Amino acid sequence: MGSGVGGAVLCAALAFVHDMPRGPDSPMANTVIGAAVAGLGAAAMAAFVLARAVGVFKACMAAMVAVAGAALVGVLTVPADVAAGRAGVVTLLGVSLAIIGLGFRVRRRALAAA
Repeated sequence: MGSGVGGAVLCAALAFVHDMPRGPDSPMANTVIGAAVAGLGAAAMAAFVLARAVGVFKACMAAMVAVAGAALVGVLTVPADVAAGRAGVVTLLGVSLAIIGLGFRVRRRALAAA
């Protein structure tokens, strides 16, 4: 679920600033870097908080896996943007939100079974 949270933060920010002028010294570059850092941090925090009940070490491991997943979503934003523009980034946002929903569904079933 953490990967979905981080990916959603990044994709939402990228969809919002999609029409800004691009370049290495542009305000969009600073926004994208900030969104990437925020997405990675959100992924780690969400995974750590959700996995805290299983112990600190396992929660840290879950946070690391979530950061890797959010980084993968960040890498996938480039081909999504090239292939379909804003629609591609919004589609990737939808996939990230679906991952969050699926995670909550699985978590709810696991808690009900326990």
